Amino acid sequence: WKSYARARKQATFALKLFITKWVSGDTSTGRVMVQRKQRVHSNCPRCNSEDEHLHHVLTCRSSTTALLRLDLITELYMWLKSVKTQSYIANFIRKGLKTWLEDPSYEWGDDSAIFTRSGKHNNAFKSQ
Repeated sequence: WKSYARARKQATFALKLFITKWVSGDTSTGRVMVQRKQRVHSNCPRCNSEDEHLHHVLTCRSSTTALLRLDLITELYMWLKSVKTQSYIANFIRKGLKTWLEDPSYEWGDDSAIFTRSGKHNNAFKSQ
């Protein structure tokens, strides 16, 4: 909670509002827009998949969405490096996000590629 509070203090009002909507499940996904009676269908506007919901927003297979995600992961990685995050942690986060976004059904195991070459770091990550 301390990290969340610190991050929230640095966020713009728009980002704070977005986080609140995201956490509460009230973002403008197709599903929510149909419930609000502001759209007639819940299809994803990018890939036309039925029932756009929060998970779909993160994993949409549209090529433009996939490219945006990669750019955002790179931006996050660069930010982590700029605030002096340990390299193995920054790499863990970047690899983990890429792996999950490439295959949301990916099942993490003890030998998953996301883990580092360091046994000590692997044990710490696995325990989380």
